[in-house]
Amino acid sequence: MAKDCNLITTIIGFIFTLMGVVLGAFLHKIINSGKLKIFKKCLSIEYAESDGGAGFRGKSKFTPETKFASINLELDFYNSASEPKIARDINCQVGNQNLSFYNGSSEFIVLNVPPKTILNFKLNVKVEKKLEMLERSMIYLNYKTDKNVAKRFKLK
Repeated sequence: MAKDCNLITTIIGFIFTLMGVVLGAFLHKIINSGKLKIFKKCLSIEYAESDGGAGFRGKSKFTPETKFASINLELDFYNSASEPKIARDINCQVGNQNLSFYNGSSEFIVLNVPPKTILNFKLNVKVEKKLEMLERSMIYLNYKTDKNVAKRFKLK
């Protein structure tokens, strides 16, 4: 009888230990389940045409003399998780063109956001092709997560 009681106690202890491990893993997943959130603060499109010399002057609308356009935007990246989040291979999709973002003079392709942190960036994109379609084109920010999952955020 005592052996049966010890066996039952051992089995119950083992079952509750397994339940504790499963519950701990589940709670850990819930606690760390945040994501990288993107907030668009402003977006402007400025067209540039030659001023007759070596410079350019800005315009708010496309004209046949337009040489290129600049998309200027300000974005906030917020990591709601309790572990760092990464965005890589960041690019701007204008229509069917994939273009690079620039933060000042450096290309903006990788972002590492610490836990529970918000980062603000002022970015720009230079568009030189299909300028007449820019006003009607959809504009997206594309990136890949640390798990190599492609994500898309609509800018316009």
